[in-house]
Amino acid sequence: MCWKNLKEKAGYYLLLVFIGGLAFVRLRMLPPFVDEAVHYWWILRALEAGEWLRPLNVGKPLEAWLAAPLVYLGGDPLVIMRSLHVLAGLIAVLLTFQIAEWVTSSRTGALASAVLVALCPFVVYLERMALAEIYLCAGCLLVTLTTLRFWQKPNKRRAAVLGLALLSAAFTKFPIGFIFAAWLPLVFVFASPEERQRLLRPQEVFIALAPISTLLGSVLLIALVRSLQGLSPGFGLGLLQRQSSGVEIGTSLGQNLIRLIYETEAQLRWPVLLLGGFGVALGLISGNRYQRWLAVTGLLPWLGLLLIAREWSSRYLLFSIPVLLIGAVGGWALVLRNQWVKGFLLAIPLLYFAHQSALLVLNPPAARWSESDRWAYISGWPSGYGYVEAARYLCSSGSTLPVHALEVGTAMQLALSLPSECQIEVRQLHVVDGRPIPPEERRVLFLENCPALLITPDALDPSDELQAHVQYIAGFEKPGSQAQVTLYRCADENLP
Repeated sequence: MCWKNLKEKAGYYLLLVFIGGLAFVRLRMLPPFVDEAVHYWWILRALEAGEWLRPLNVGKPLEAWLAAPLVYLGGDPLVIMRSLHVLAGLIAVLLTFQIAEWVTSSRTGALASAVLVALCPFVVYLERMALAEIYLCAGCLLVTLTTLRFWQKPNKRRAAVLGLALLSAAFTKFPIGFIFAAWLPLVFVFASPEERQRLLRPQEVFIALAPISTLLGSVLLIALVRSLQGLSPGFGLGLLQRQSSGVEIGTSLGQNLIRLIYETEAQLRWPVLLLGGFGVALGLISGNRYQRWLAVTGLLPWLGLLLIAREWSSRYLLFSIPVLLIGAVGGWALVLRNQWVKGFLLAIPLLYFAHQSALLVLNPPAARWSESDRWAYISGWPSGYGYVEAARYLCSSGSTLPVHALEVGTAMQLALSLPSECQIEVRQLHVVDGRPIPPEERRVLFLENCPALLITPDALDPSDELQAHVQYIAGFEKPGSQAQVTLYRCADENLP
Protein backbone atom coordinates (compact mmCIF):
# COMPACT_ATOMS: atom_id res chain seq x y z
CA MET A 1 0.00 0.00 0.00
CA CYS A 2 2.80 2.41 0.93
CA TRP A 3 4.68 1.64 -2.32
CA LYS A 4 1.49 2.15 -4.33
CA ASN A 5 0.84 5.54 -2.72
CA LEU A 6 4.44 6.54 -3.36
CA LYS A 7 4.14 5.70 -7.07
CA GLU A 8 0.90 7.66 -7.31
CA LYS A 9 2.53 10.73 -5.77
CA ALA A 10 5.90 10.43 -7.52
CA GLY A 11 5.05 13.15 -10.04
CA TYR A 12 4.02 15.54 -7.28
CA TYR A 13 7.20 14.86 -5.31
CA LEU A 14 9.40 15.34 -8.39
CA LEU A 15 7.72 18.67 -9.16
CA LEU A 16 8.20 19.86 -5.58
CA VAL A 17 11.83 18.70 -5.52
CA PHE A 18 12.46 20.62 -8.75
CA ILE A 19 10.83 23.83 -7.47
CA GLY A 20 12.38 23.58 -4.01
CA GLY A 21 15.74 22.60 -5.48
CA LEU A 22 16.03 25.95 -7.25
CA ALA A 23 17.09 27.37 -3.89
CA PHE A 24 20.45 25.58 -4.36
CA VAL A 25 21.31 28.03 -7.18
CA ARG A 26 24.02 30.63 -6.44
CA LEU A 27 24.18 30.00 -2.70
CA ARG A 28 26.97 32.55 -2.28
CA MET A 29 24.94 35.41 -3.75
CA LEU A 30 24.09 36.73 -0.27
CA PRO A 31 27.37 37.26 1.65
CA PRO A 32 27.75 35.56 5.06
CA PHE A 33 25.56 37.11 7.76
CA VAL A 34 27.23 37.59 11.15
CA ASP A 35 25.23 34.81 12.86
CA GLU A 36 26.22 32.37 10.11
CA ALA A 37 29.83 33.30 10.71
CA VAL A 38 29.50 32.61 14.43
CA HIS A 39 27.92 29.22 13.65
CA TYR A 40 30.93 28.46 11.44
CA TRP A 41 33.22 29.26 14.35
CA TRP A 42 31.32 26.75 16.51
CA ILE A 43 32.05 24.13 13.84
CA LEU A 44 35.74 25.06 13.76
CA ARG A 45 35.96 24.86 17.56
CA ALA A 46 34.37 21.41 17.47
CA LEU A 47 36.78 20.17 14.80
CA GLU A 48 39.96 21.86 16.05
CA ALA A 49 39.50 21.90 19.82
CA GLY A 50 36.95 19.14 20.40
CA GLU A 51 34.34 21.60 21.72
CA TRP A 52 31.39 19.53 20.50
CA LEU A 53 29.20 20.69 23.38
CA ARG A 54 29.54 24.40 22.57
CA PRO A 55 26.61 24.35 20.04
CA LEU A 56 24.54 22.53 22.66
CA ASN A 57 25.39 25.15 25.26
CA VAL A 58 24.15 27.97 23.02
CA GLY A 59 21.04 26.01 22.08
CA LYS A 60 21.59 25.18 18.38
CA PRO A 61 23.36 21.82 18.30
CA LEU A 62 21.83 20.01 15.33
CA GLU A 63 23.00 22.32 12.53
CA ALA A 64 26.61 22.39 13.81
CA TRP A 65 26.78 18.65 14.42
CA LEU A 66 25.45 17.86 10.93
CA ALA A 67 27.73 20.33 9.14
CA ALA A 68 30.98 19.62 11.02
CA PRO A 69 31.80 16.24 9.36
CA LEU A 70 31.15 17.67 5.89
CA VAL A 71 33.26 20.77 6.56
CA TYR A 72 36.03 18.46 7.78
CA LEU A 73 35.99 16.62 4.44
CA GLY A 74 36.78 19.89 2.64
CA GLY A 75 35.13 22.27 0.23
CA ASP A 76 33.55 25.69 0.59
CA PRO A 77 32.27 25.75 4.20
CA LEU A 78 29.63 28.41 3.54
CA VAL A 79 28.19 26.46 0.60
CA ILE A 80 28.26 23.25 2.66
CA MET A 81 26.40 24.82 5.58
CA ARG A 82 23.85 26.55 3.37
CA SER A 83 23.29 23.43 1.25
CA LEU A 84 22.27 21.50 4.37
CA HIS A 85 19.79 24.24 5.22
CA VAL A 86 18.33 24.24 1.70
CA LEU A 87 17.96 20.46 2.06
CA ALA A 88 16.08 21.07 5.32
CA GLY A 89 13.87 23.54 3.46
CA LEU A 90 13.21 20.94 0.76
CA ILE A 91 12.21 18.42 3.44
CA ALA A 92 9.88 21.07 4.88
CA VAL A 93 8.21 21.46 1.46
CA LEU A 94 7.64 17.70 1.12
CA LEU A 95 6.30 17.49 4.67
CA THR A 96 3.95 20.38 3.90
CA PHE A 97 2.51 18.39 0.98
CA GLN A 98 1.90 15.33 3.17
CA ILE A 99 0.34 17.32 6.02
CA ALA A 100 -1.89 19.34 3.69
CA GLU A 101 -3.14 16.21 1.94
CA TRP A 102 -3.85 14.65 5.32
CA VAL A 103 -5.94 17.49 6.73
CA THR A 104 -7.74 18.54 3.53
CA SER A 105 -8.08 15.16 1.73
CA SER A 106 -7.25 17.08 -1.45
CA ARG A 107 -4.08 16.31 -3.37
CA THR A 108 -4.53 19.44 -5.49
CA GLY A 109 -4.86 21.61 -2.39
CA ALA A 110 -1.86 19.88 -0.87
CA LEU A 111 0.21 20.60 -3.97
CA ALA A 112 -0.89 24.26 -3.92
CA SER A 113 0.14 24.58 -0.25
CA ALA A 114 3.54 22.96 -0.85
CA VAL A 115 4.29 25.10 -3.92
CA LEU A 116 3.38 28.23 -1.94
CA VAL A 117 5.86 27.19 0.77
CA ALA A 118 8.56 26.32 -1.79
CA LEU A 119 8.27 29.74 -3.47
CA CYS A 120 7.58 31.83 -0.36
CA PRO A 121 10.38 34.43 -0.22
CA PHE A 122 10.41 34.26 3.58
CA VAL A 123 11.25 30.56 3.35
CA VAL A 124 13.63 30.97 0.40
CA TYR A 125 15.98 33.52 1.90
CA LEU A 126 16.12 31.82 5.30
CA GLU A 127 16.76 28.36 3.87
CA ARG A 128 19.62 29.87 1.83
CA MET A 129 21.32 31.01 5.05
CA ALA A 130 22.98 28.84 7.71
CA LEU A 131 20.53 29.78 10.48
CA ALA A 132 18.67 27.43 12.81
CA GLU A 133 15.18 28.62 11.91
CA ILE A 134 14.73 26.45 8.80
CA TYR A 135 15.75 23.38 10.85
CA LEU A 136 13.19 24.43 13.46
CA CYS A 137 10.56 24.79 10.71
CA ALA A 138 11.27 21.30 9.35
CA GLY A 139 11.23 19.91 12.90
CA CYS A 140 7.84 21.53 13.54
CA LEU A 141 6.40 19.95 10.39
CA LEU A 142 7.89 16.54 11.20
CA VAL A 143 6.28 16.59 14.65
CA THR A 144 3.00 17.75 13.10
CA LEU A 145 2.93 14.87 10.59
CA THR A 146 3.92 12.19 13.10
CA THR A 147 1.33 13.51 15.57
CA LEU A 148 -1.39 13.29 12.91
CA ARG A 149 -0.40 9.71 12.13
CA PHE A 150 -0.43 8.77 15.81
CA TRP A 151 -3.82 10.48 16.12
CA GLN A 152 -5.20 8.35 13.31
CA LYS A 153 -3.82 5.05 14.58
CA PRO A 154 -2.14 5.10 18.01
CA ASN A 155 0.27 2.20 18.39
CA LYS A 156 3.74 1.63 19.82
CA ARG A 157 5.56 2.02 16.52
CA ARG A 158 3.95 5.36 15.71
CA ALA A 159 4.45 6.49 19.31
CA ALA A 160 8.18 5.72 19.02
CA VAL A 161 8.41 7.62 15.71
CA LEU A 162 6.66 10.60 17.31
CA GLY A 163 9.05 10.45 20.27
CA LEU A 164 12.06 10.54 17.92
CA ALA A 165 10.53 13.42 15.97
CA LEU A 166 10.05 15.41 19.18
CA LEU A 167 13.68 14.82 20.18
CA SER A 168 14.95 15.84 16.73
CA ALA A 169 12.85 19.03 16.77
CA ALA A 170 14.08 19.93 20.27
CA PHE A 171 17.72 19.69 19.15
CA THR A 172 17.14 22.16 16.29
CA LYS A 173 16.89 25.08 18.71
CA PHE A 174 16.71 25.08 22.50
CA PRO A 175 14.43 25.92 24.25
CA ILE A 176 11.90 26.73 21.48
CA GLY A 177 11.92 23.18 20.14
CA PHE A 178 10.32 21.91 23.35
CA ILE A 179 7.05 23.71 22.52
CA PHE A 180 6.17 20.95 20.04
CA ALA A 181 5.61 18.56 22.96
CA ALA A 182 2.27 20.39 23.36
CA TRP A 183 1.05 19.16 19.98
CA LEU A 184 -0.05 15.75 21.30
CA PRO A 185 -1.97 17.06 24.37
CA LEU A 186 -3.76 19.49 22.04
CA VAL A 187 -5.00 16.52 20.02
CA PHE A 188 -7.24 15.57 22.95
CA VAL A 189 -8.96 18.97 22.65
CA PHE A 190 -10.02 18.41 19.04
CA ALA A 191 -10.35 14.62 18.87
CA SER A 192 -13.77 12.97 18.83
CA PRO A 193 -14.88 11.04 21.95
CA GLU A 194 -14.08 7.74 20.25
CA GLU A 195 -10.60 9.00 19.28
CA ARG A 196 -9.91 10.22 22.82
CA GLN A 197 -10.77 6.81 24.20
CA ARG A 198 -8.46 5.20 21.65
CA LEU A 199 -5.63 7.68 22.39
CA LEU A 200 -5.80 7.25 26.16
CA ARG A 201 -3.36 4.38 26.23
CA PRO A 202 -0.74 5.09 28.91
CA GLN A 203 1.91 2.90 27.33
CA GLU A 204 1.79 4.56 23.91
CA VAL A 205 1.56 8.08 25.35
CA PHE A 206 4.52 7.30 27.62
CA ILE A 207 6.60 6.07 24.66
CA ALA A 208 5.80 9.26 22.74
CA LEU A 209 6.41 11.80 25.51
CA ALA A 210 8.94 10.15 27.83
CA PRO A 211 12.07 10.96 25.71
CA ILE A 212 11.27 14.67 25.33
CA SER A 213 10.18 14.92 28.97
CA THR A 214 13.46 13.32 30.10
CA LEU A 215 15.47 15.70 27.92
CA LEU A 216 13.56 18.74 29.19
CA GLY A 217 13.99 17.67 32.81
CA SER A 218 17.73 17.13 32.30
CA VAL A 219 18.15 20.52 30.63
CA LEU A 220 16.29 22.32 33.42
CA LEU A 221 18.23 20.48 36.13
CA ILE A 222 21.62 21.28 34.57
CA ALA A 223 20.56 24.90 33.99
CA LEU A 224 19.48 25.20 37.64
CA VAL A 225 22.79 23.83 38.90
CA ARG A 226 24.74 26.17 36.63
CA SER A 227 22.67 29.16 37.76
CA LEU A 228 23.28 28.30 41.43
CA GLN A 229 27.00 28.26 40.63
CA GLY A 230 26.75 31.76 39.16
CA LEU A 231 27.17 30.54 35.58
CA SER A 232 25.04 31.07 32.50
CA PRO A 233 22.26 28.46 32.41
CA GLY A 234 23.20 27.46 28.85
CA PHE A 235 20.95 25.64 26.33
CA GLY A 236 19.74 28.99 25.00
CA LEU A 237 17.85 29.62 28.26
CA GLY A 238 19.80 32.80 29.00
CA LEU A 239 18.40 34.41 25.85
CA LEU A 240 14.87 33.35 26.78
CA GLN A 241 15.33 34.83 30.25
CA ARG A 242 16.52 38.15 28.82
CA GLN A 243 13.68 38.19 26.30
CA SER A 244 10.95 37.68 28.87
CA SER A 245 12.18 39.86 31.73
CA GLY A 246 11.42 43.48 32.48
CA VAL A 247 8.40 43.91 30.21
CA GLU A 248 4.75 44.23 31.21
CA ILE A 249 2.65 41.74 29.29
CA GLY A 250 0.12 44.34 28.13
CA THR A 251 2.81 46.63 26.75
CA SER A 252 4.74 43.76 25.21
CA LEU A 253 1.60 42.29 23.60
CA GLY A 254 0.59 45.55 21.92
CA GLN A 255 4.06 46.35 20.62
CA ASN A 256 4.70 42.79 19.46
CA LEU A 257 1.34 42.54 17.69
CA ILE A 258 2.10 45.68 15.66
CA ARG A 259 5.58 44.32 14.89
CA LEU A 260 4.20 40.90 13.90
CA ILE A 261 1.69 42.43 11.46
CA TYR A 262 4.40 44.67 10.01
CA GLU A 263 6.90 41.83 9.56
CA THR A 264 4.42 39.36 8.05
CA GLU A 265 3.10 42.02 5.67
CA ALA A 266 6.67 42.79 4.59
CA GLN A 267 7.29 39.12 3.87
CA LEU A 268 3.90 38.18 2.35
CA ARG A 269 2.29 41.51 1.29
CA TRP A 270 -1.28 42.56 2.12
CA PRO A 271 -3.19 40.48 -0.48
CA VAL A 272 -1.47 37.27 0.62
CA LEU A 273 -1.66 38.16 4.31
CA LEU A 274 -5.37 38.98 4.16
CA LEU A 275 -6.23 35.93 2.05
CA GLY A 276 -4.17 33.76 4.37
CA GLY A 277 -5.80 35.18 7.48
CA PHE A 278 -9.22 34.72 5.93
CA GLY A 279 -8.44 31.12 5.06
CA VAL A 280 -7.10 30.30 8.53
CA ALA A 281 -10.17 31.88 10.17
CA LEU A 282 -12.44 29.79 7.93
CA GLY A 283 -10.49 26.68 8.87
CA LEU A 284 -10.93 27.45 12.56
CA ILE A 285 -14.66 28.07 12.20
CA SER A 286 -15.78 25.62 9.53
CA GLY A 287 -12.91 23.19 9.08
CA ASN A 288 -12.66 19.58 10.21
CA ARG A 289 -10.99 18.67 13.48
CA TYR A 290 -7.58 18.27 11.79
CA GLN A 291 -7.77 21.72 10.23
CA ARG A 292 -8.77 23.35 13.52
CA TRP A 293 -5.96 21.57 15.38
CA LEU A 294 -3.47 22.57 12.68
CA ALA A 295 -4.53 26.23 12.81
CA VAL A 296 -4.17 26.33 16.60
CA THR A 297 -0.75 24.68 16.58
CA GLY A 298 0.31 27.12 13.88
CA LEU A 299 -0.82 30.17 15.83
CA LEU A 300 0.30 29.00 19.29
CA PRO A 301 4.04 29.82 18.85
CA TRP A 302 3.15 33.30 17.62
CA LEU A 303 0.95 33.81 20.69
CA GLY A 304 3.89 32.92 22.92
CA LEU A 305 6.09 35.34 21.02
CA LEU A 306 3.50 38.11 21.41
CA LEU A 307 3.23 37.55 25.16
CA ILE A 308 6.83 37.20 26.32
CA ALA A 309 9.30 38.44 23.71
CA ARG A 310 11.03 41.77 24.15
CA GLU A 311 13.41 41.85 21.17
CA TRP A 312 13.07 39.45 18.29
CA SER A 313 13.90 38.93 14.64
CA SER A 314 11.37 38.28 11.90
CA ARG A 315 12.95 34.87 11.32
CA TYR A 316 11.39 33.72 14.61
CA LEU A 317 8.06 33.71 12.74
CA LEU A 318 9.19 31.25 10.09
CA PHE A 319 8.26 27.88 11.53
CA SER A 320 4.53 28.69 11.61
CA ILE A 321 4.39 29.95 8.00
CA PRO A 322 3.95 26.54 6.26
CA VAL A 323 1.20 25.51 8.68
CA LEU A 324 -0.64 28.79 8.16
CA LEU A 325 -0.35 28.54 4.36
CA ILE A 326 -1.86 25.06 4.55
CA GLY A 327 -4.69 26.50 6.63
CA ALA A 328 -5.16 29.32 4.14
CA VAL A 329 -5.48 27.02 1.11
CA GLY A 330 -7.80 24.70 3.04
CA GLY A 331 -9.95 27.64 4.16
CA TRP A 332 -10.32 28.96 0.62
CA ALA A 333 -11.40 25.51 -0.58
CA LEU A 334 -14.14 25.37 2.04
CA VAL A 335 -16.11 28.31 0.67
CA LEU A 336 -14.99 28.68 -2.94
CA ARG A 337 -16.60 26.23 -5.31
CA ASN A 338 -15.66 27.96 -8.56
CA GLN A 339 -12.35 26.55 -9.82
CA TRP A 340 -11.53 29.73 -11.73
CA VAL A 341 -11.86 31.86 -8.57
CA LYS A 342 -9.68 29.40 -6.66
CA GLY A 343 -7.06 29.54 -9.39
CA PHE A 344 -7.11 33.33 -9.45
CA LEU A 345 -6.69 33.59 -5.68
CA LEU A 346 -3.82 31.13 -5.79
CA ALA A 347 -2.14 32.94 -8.68
CA ILE A 348 -1.84 36.18 -6.64
CA PRO A 349 0.60 34.84 -4.04
CA LEU A 350 2.31 32.46 -6.47
CA LEU A 351 3.30 35.18 -8.92
CA TYR A 352 4.44 37.55 -6.20
CA PHE A 353 6.36 34.79 -4.39
CA ALA A 354 8.06 33.64 -7.60
CA HIS A 355 9.14 37.20 -8.47
CA GLN A 356 10.54 37.97 -5.01
CA SER A 357 12.28 34.60 -4.71
CA ALA A 358 13.95 35.12 -8.09
CA LEU A 359 15.28 38.47 -6.86
CA LEU A 360 16.54 36.86 -3.64
CA VAL A 361 18.46 34.31 -5.66
CA LEU A 362 19.80 36.64 -8.35
CA ASN A 363 20.05 40.09 -6.72
CA PRO A 364 19.19 40.18 -2.97
CA PRO A 365 19.45 43.97 -2.49
CA ALA A 366 16.73 44.48 -5.14
CA ALA A 367 14.24 42.25 -3.31
CA ARG A 368 11.63 43.61 -0.90
CA TRP A 369 12.75 43.39 2.73
CA SER A 370 11.32 44.75 5.94
CA GLU A 371 13.32 47.69 7.26
CA SER A 372 14.87 45.63 10.05
CA ASP A 373 15.75 42.72 7.75
CA ARG A 374 17.28 44.99 5.10
CA TRP A 375 19.49 46.51 7.79
CA ALA A 376 20.46 43.10 9.19
CA TYR A 377 21.14 41.24 5.93
CA ILE A 378 21.99 43.99 3.42
CA SER A 379 22.99 47.44 4.65
CA GLY A 380 23.85 47.26 8.37
CA TRP A 381 26.99 46.12 10.14
CA PRO A 382 25.71 42.50 10.65
CA SER A 383 25.45 41.89 6.89
CA GLY A 384 28.21 40.22 4.92
CA TYR A 385 28.44 42.89 2.23
CA GLY A 386 31.84 44.54 2.10
CA TYR A 387 33.79 41.49 3.26
CA VAL A 388 34.24 40.04 -0.23
CA GLU A 389 35.68 43.36 -1.39
CA ALA A 390 37.89 43.52 1.71
CA ALA A 391 39.09 39.97 1.00
CA ARG A 392 39.93 40.89 -2.61
CA TYR A 393 41.82 43.95 -1.43
CA LEU A 394 43.86 41.97 1.09
CA CYS A 395 44.67 39.21 -1.39
CA SER A 396 45.77 41.64 -4.10
CA SER A 397 47.79 43.85 -1.75
CA GLY A 398 50.34 41.15 -1.03
CA SER A 399 50.32 42.00 2.69
CA THR A 400 51.77 39.35 5.00
CA LEU A 401 50.42 40.95 8.18
CA PRO A 402 47.80 39.00 10.15
CA VAL A 403 44.28 40.45 10.18
CA HIS A 404 42.71 40.80 13.62
CA ALA A 405 39.04 41.26 14.53
CA LEU A 406 37.60 42.28 17.87
CA GLU A 407 34.57 39.97 17.41
CA VAL A 408 34.26 36.32 16.43
CA GLY A 409 31.61 37.11 13.82
CA THR A 410 33.73 39.73 12.06
CA ALA A 411 36.72 37.41 11.83
CA MET A 412 34.66 34.52 10.48
CA GLN A 413 32.81 36.73 7.97
CA LEU A 414 36.18 37.65 6.50
CA ALA A 415 37.42 34.04 6.66
CA LEU A 416 34.33 32.81 4.79
CA SER A 417 34.85 35.52 2.13
CA LEU A 418 38.51 34.72 1.38
CA PRO A 419 39.22 32.73 -1.82
CA SER A 420 40.73 29.31 -1.12
CA GLU A 421 43.98 30.27 -2.85
CA CYS A 422 44.48 33.37 -0.69
CA GLN A 423 46.56 32.64 2.42
CA ILE A 424 45.67 35.44 4.83
CA GLU A 425 45.87 34.75 8.56
CA VAL A 426 42.67 35.86 10.32
CA ARG A 427 42.60 36.04 14.13
CA GLN A 428 39.72 36.84 16.45
CA LEU A 429 40.34 38.40 19.86
CA HIS A 430 36.90 37.74 21.36
CA VAL A 431 37.63 34.29 22.82
CA VAL A 432 41.25 33.36 23.56
CA ASP A 433 42.16 29.94 25.00
CA GLY A 434 38.49 29.35 25.74
CA ARG A 435 38.14 32.56 27.78
CA PRO A 436 35.88 35.44 26.66
CA ILE A 437 37.92 38.64 26.54
CA PRO A 438 36.29 41.93 27.68
CA PRO A 439 36.12 44.62 24.92
CA GLU A 440 38.82 46.88 26.40
CA GLU A 441 41.22 43.99 26.86
CA ARG A 442 40.73 43.01 23.22
CA ARG A 443 42.01 46.43 22.15
CA VAL A 444 45.11 46.12 24.34
CA LEU A 445 45.70 42.60 23.02
CA PHE A 446 45.49 43.86 19.44
CA LEU A 447 48.04 46.61 20.04
CA GLU A 448 50.38 44.09 21.63
CA ASN A 449 50.36 42.21 18.32
CA CYS A 450 51.46 45.20 16.22
CA PRO A 451 52.36 45.47 13.41
CA ALA A 452 49.05 44.03 12.28
CA LEU A 453 45.82 44.82 10.46
CA LEU A 454 42.42 45.33 12.10
CA ILE A 455 39.09 44.73 10.36
CA THR A 456 35.86 46.15 11.75
CA PRO A 457 32.22 45.74 10.58
CA ASP A 458 31.87 49.54 10.56
CA ALA A 459 34.19 52.49 10.98
CA LEU A 460 35.55 52.98 14.48
CA ASP A 461 33.73 55.55 16.58
CA PRO A 462 35.70 58.83 16.79
CA SER A 463 35.78 58.44 20.57
CA ASP A 464 37.29 54.94 20.40
CA GLU A 465 40.75 54.93 21.99
CA LEU A 466 42.05 52.75 19.15
CA GLN A 467 41.77 55.74 16.80
CA ALA A 468 44.99 57.15 18.27
CA HIS A 469 46.96 53.97 17.55
CA VAL A 470 45.78 52.89 14.11
CA GLN A 471 45.89 54.23 10.57
CA TYR A 472 42.92 53.99 8.20
CA ILE A 473 43.70 51.79 5.20
CA ALA A 474 40.48 51.24 3.25
CA GLY A 475 36.71 51.09 3.62
CA PHE A 476 34.17 49.00 1.74
CA GLU A 477 30.61 50.33 1.83
CA LYS A 478 27.56 48.11 2.11
CA PRO A 479 24.47 48.69 -0.09
CA GLY A 480 22.64 51.73 1.20
CA SER A 481 25.84 53.20 2.72
CA GLN A 482 24.63 52.62 6.30
CA ALA A 483 27.90 50.91 7.26
CA GLN A 484 31.26 50.01 5.79
CA VAL A 485 33.73 47.23 6.48
CA THR A 486 36.92 49.06 7.43
CA LEU A 487 40.60 48.09 7.49
CA TYR A 488 43.15 49.71 9.81
CA ARG A 489 46.86 49.19 10.42
CA CYS A 490 48.93 49.58 13.55
CA ALA A 491 52.73 49.70 13.63
CA ASP A 492 55.31 49.00 16.34
CA GLU A 493 55.54 52.68 17.27
CA ASN A 494 51.82 52.68 18.10
CA LEU A 495 52.27 50.40 21.09
CA PRO A 496 50.85 52.00 24.25
